[in-house]
Amino acid sequence: MKKKLLLISLLFTLVSCGQKTNDNVVKNKSRMDNNDILDNDPNLKKLKNYKYEPEYQIEVESYYSYEIRVNDMPLAVQSPPFTKSMLFLANSSILQSGIQSLTITIKPRYNSEETEQKEFLEDPEHIDFKLKVQKTAWVNGILEEPEIILTYKLSDEKIKDITEQKKIHKELSFNATVPFKLKGWTNSKVFDLKDSIALEKKVFQKYAEYRQLMLDRKGDVIIRSSLNQRYELMQSFYFKREKVIQNRKKYLKEFSNENFTMAEILDYKLVFYGNNRVLGLVFNDEIEQGQSCLNQITVDENDNLNLSYIKYLVHLPEGSTELEQIR
Repeated sequence: MKKKLLLISLLFTLVSCGQKTNDNVVKNKSRMDNNDILDNDPNLKKLKNYKYEPEYQIEVESYYSYEIRVNDMPLAVQSPPFTKSMLFLANSSILQSGIQSLTITIKPRYNSEETEQKEFLEDPEHIDFKLKVQKTAWVNGILEEPEIILTYKLSDEKIKDITEQKKIHKELSFNATVPFKLKGWTNSKVFDLKDSIALEKKVFQKYAEYRQLMLDRKGDVIIRSSLNQRYELMQSFYFKREKVIQNRKKYLKEFSNENFTMAEILDYKLVFYGNNRVLGLVFNDEIEQGQSCLNQITVDENDNLNLSYIKYLVHLPEGSTELEQIR
């Protein structure tokens, strides 16, 4: 009887081990051909398209330095080199239909050489700040004519001592109607500003890891580390599943041969976003202040350096102990 039990036990063990081995083989094969982040990515299967796909845009006209947040998430940071008119897409900061907060911080412009920031704001009759929120929509592959739903002009404020102000902060809101509902950072951990020193070290570690993945051209690992973030971005802008897979295949094929390097992560500070549920590191120097300190460097055909700021924001999801990229 003992011998029979032993044989049964041994047989069960062999079957279990065989099953685990087969599971591992399937999993490893899936990773080898990247199918787990292509056709078999469960997040891509959740993507939805609609007959009417609203898109919200924020257009700014100004030579001032400024920061714009939607729902306390960074939408735009304007620093040298300056372009007077800029258009920003806000959908990635909108999680669901309803009232969306819009905060604007206006700071002095830079000198004509864009090497030094002025100390105070100027007379709006001379240098103004104009903003408008527009709603448009994709219908049958065509983008509708934008409808203006909110406008703001600094000159309308009639601030008497504006030339003595170092910055102006304005809080506005607008209503948005979207067909999707995203989780985002809604239930993420609320961070305490008193823990800034410890949090900064943890966030720096995430930035350093991402920077190294870029330098090592680990495109597949980069995608796997941010599947939820990528799903939410793609859903907010109504990407089609087939197009995403096509783009990923091209990225995985070409990324290893891209010619770029990454700047060192220096002169940074920790910033709280998303009502203290989201964290990021931004430059703290005079010229690049407020921009993401993940900086990709390329050289064009004329040997000119081109800098690209990579947006990388992290949160601590509910029930998790590890920081993850959310935007």
